Amino acid sequence: MSKKFEQQLAELGITLTQTQFNQFDKYYEMLVEWNKVMNLTGITELEEVVSKHFIDSLALVKAVPLQDGRKISAIDVGTGAGFPGLPLKIAFPNLKITLLDSLNKRIKFLNEVAKIVAKVENSMEREVYVDKISLEYKVSKDAIYAEINKLLYANSRTEQKLEKKVVPVKNISIQ
Repeated sequence: MSKKFEQQLAELGITLTQTQFNQFDKYYEMLVEWNKVMNLTGITELEEVVSKHFIDSLALVKAVPLQDGRKISAIDVGTGAGFPGLPLKIAFPNLKITLLDSLNKRIKFLNEVAKIVAKVENSMEREVYVDKISLEYKVSKDAIYAEINKLLYANSRTEQKLEKKVVPVKNISIQ
């Protein structure tokens, strides 16, 4: 990666190891390669990917300080090509992130990136259910997060089937 990337990271108070820089390099290479056969992003030039994907993803530290190594769990709803979830996981290995997307082709890409880039051995595909109404009416992300939390809680606490109509959405959980 470039000196500019290092400078932008420093402005955010983020220090990466050489291994983490190598992970970002590999993520970029895989993104560009897979983008040739499926539309993951319109941005493929290195400097643009660094500033518009990697740095924008890592800018979360302005609101949530992750540099102190605390263990935080997060869900990246509609992750697409893995932004912001994967850059956050690479920079902050203690972060437990769930990448959530509805398309299998992106899930396949994310599984490969998780295995190769983030060195995650236990990434796997699972089904999570999102309230169909939330998706149809394009409610705010906060409402979707709240609905997912309710559904996950209901699924984990009861054997009963949920009464809501749901649509399957694929996710990858990165420990």
